[in-house]
Amino acid sequence: MNPLLLYLFHFFFTLFTSKACFSSPTQLPISYSDQCNSYVPEAIPTDTMFTSFSLLEPATSHYTGGQNILDQDPPLQWSILFQTNGNLFRTNVIDTYKIQAQLRFYSSYTYDPPSNFTNIMSNYTRHSLEFNLDGFWSASTSKLCMVGSAHWLTKQGNPLTLKAVLKLKFAHFINLNNSLVSGILESLASPNDFDYFVPISMLGFPIVDLLKYKYTLVSNEECNLAISKTKPVQDSVTSMKSLDICSIFTQVFITYKLKYPNNCKNCSLFGQDHGNLPAFMSLYAIQCSREDNKLRFLVEFQDRRFTSYDLSFQPGISLIGEGTWNERKDELCIVACRILNQSDPLGSARVGDCSIGLTLWFPAVRSIMRTHTTEGQIWTTKLTDDLGSFRMANFQSFDHSEESYGAKYKYTQMEKVKRVCPKKKHVGDKYRLGYCSFGMFVKHNNMVSSGKAASVFMGSRGLNDYLVVNPNFSPWQEAVPPATNISTMTYRRSFEISFMLNISSISRSKISSLSLSSTDDDRVEISAEGVYDDETGQLCMVGCRSLKNASFDCEILVRFQFPQGEESLIKGNIESLREKNDVLYFENLDTVSFAISGTEARESRWRVDFVIVCGGLVFAAIVFLQQRFGGRFMFPK
Repeated sequence: MNPLLLYLFHFFFTLFTSKACFSSPTQLPISYSDQCNSYVPEAIPTDTMFTSFSLLEPATSHYTGGQNILDQDPPLQWSILFQTNGNLFRTNVIDTYKIQAQLRFYSSYTYDPPSNFTNIMSNYTRHSLEFNLDGFWSASTSKLCMVGSAHWLTKQGNPLTLKAVLKLKFAHFINLNNSLVSGILESLASPNDFDYFVPISMLGFPIVDLLKYKYTLVSNEECNLAISKTKPVQDSVTSMKSLDICSIFTQVFITYKLKYPNNCKNCSLFGQDHGNLPAFMSLYAIQCSREDNKLRFLVEFQDRRFTSYDLSFQPGISLIGEGTWNERKDELCIVACRILNQSDPLGSARVGDCSIGLTLWFPAVRSIMRTHTTEGQIWTTKLTDDLGSFRMANFQSFDHSEESYGAKYKYTQMEKVKRVCPKKKHVGDKYRLGYCSFGMFVKHNNMVSSGKAASVFMGSRGLNDYLVVNPNFSPWQEAVPPATNISTMTYRRSFEISFMLNISSISRSKISSLSLSSTDDDRVEISAEGVYDDETGQLCMVGCRSLKNASFDCEILVRFQFPQGEESLIKGNIESLREKNDVLYFENLDTVSFAISGTEARESRWRVDFVIVCGGLVFAAIVFLQQRFGGRFMFPK
């Protein structure tokens, strides 16, 4: 038999036979009164209220326990989703409602068909566990109790029915102090039964109707007092009134780098010693009120730069807080609290100790050595001698961010640019403009690495500022009416421009001095500023790279030659201006990028990632070569 048909036969046979096993009529119903009457007494449903809401969501929930079902080999990261299904009933008891809901545990596991067909359904189904639950919620006591079951498979592929009782605490009208949803899911089997699982404790912070949430913790007066002691005067942008602060922070993780004082003796919020302080902090706005510019934040301290929405938060290293945006000063202030007594979800688990503050602002001016968009500080309302107090820490966004938030750019290396970038003579046809961002190959000896170059500011304004105002507008032709195809414009003008460049796989390049500035993911990032000359098609810039000792190496020359007429190569080089015996000197790096027109892009049969800006398209070079030369290519000499 065809192996594919055999596989499909086994898959569907196992699927339907397991469904039949799950639907066994011998299963007895679970008694609500036996399991829940002492927590939320049973009531008689009367009429239906159609509503739906989530209490536990992936980004703001956490669980412990679940051994025997949630412990996988290899281990998996599970997420939680608890959501009502829309059927809410009034009952004969005031403020008591009958609820139907699903509690789902799932992983981001991608199914890989096993070689042993008997394990097909076991390998597939064990990565999503859903309990269907019925029960009652008492709004007056803020307690919910539900019973139900879930279908599951053993590691050997045998079907199970897991019976459980869920008990949660959550308030109807909430503020930050009572916003914690906490509870436990317990197995109704005996510990020695094969369908028993260890109790699962859960914590979470739900999104609620804005009319049911009251901001009580944060005030502009308290934040202004803290800000006046910490933040540089006149350092924030002045154009934030035109932006939607909710859209910047809501439902997305924004991660920042943490900076601690030198010789810090008490810089930990969570009891770590100095050698194990977290390197990053992420902000996640659970919800935002546009009417009064207030937000509810989850603040998590971590050792990883990237945070996935599917990963549950860690309450031991997290804070929950409220933030207020001061439009007059363009500053965000957050007052945050700890999550206390986490091991007692049905008892004393609560939000408390709201002594931590965060202040965040967007610097008004960026430069070649100040490339981040956001700065902030963490502070405390406790006295320095108080138990648990800590010294102030700083944080900032990552360098070379493409968001400008209305900031201006200050050019500081232009005198050096004049010295190292002599003007070339114009020869031949017009040059093809429009390449504001392009991928590139970077060559050193026989090693080739990939990289990217992207313009961030043109003149003093950010590229995104121009695109938001008018997507057809070209910043280097401010006095000229917009045209439909910027790449064919022939206006003669030079203008200042700043770029960010990154080069990957630095360890493979064998250039030891570059490793002095490489990031944790083996990249070198270079900020550059200079002049683009429209008459010669040359972009010549001075670059700076941040070294690991917090200093800068600004003795770098970056040049790109844009193509003429029907040419398609953007050639360039990155070289050190230092003497060869200097410890920071590195050998020349040659770069090449392939620019193709919009017509060529539409004819491409390859699916690729590339940036579409300024009316031009720049593909990754490998795609161009695969189509034109069948993969046979040598780096241009």
